Amino acid sequence: YYINQIETCVTEPMIRGCFLGNMALEVGSENKRFKKVLSYGFESNKTLLSKGIKEWYDLHGYEHILDVDALADLMQTYWYGALQKTKGSGKVEPLNAFLKIPFSIFTDYAL
Repeated sequence: YYINQIETCVTEPMIRGCFLGNMALEVGSENKRFKKVLSYGFESNKTLLSKGIKEWYDLHGYEHILDVDALADLMQTYWYGALQKTKGSGKVEPLNAFLKIPFSIFTDYAL
């Protein structure tokens, strides 16, 4: 997913960002209903990411040394920050950095 998003940013101007992230920045603090829907979206994404990290650990025989839910939350936060920085700067480097750091965290500490 992430690699596909980054490749899109390289080939097309980064003007959209992420729908969920854009909505959170624009109206998240203005409306309680939006906040509830956005919170659900973030939690749903985090749950899927956490599940994927757990499966990855199990597939490669790594122990769950790090809290996978906390790691999923960190990766999600990092992703949205990298998207916003890319959108604001028009440069893809923040997304490339995103690919390097979080994934090395759960591989290096899993060994």
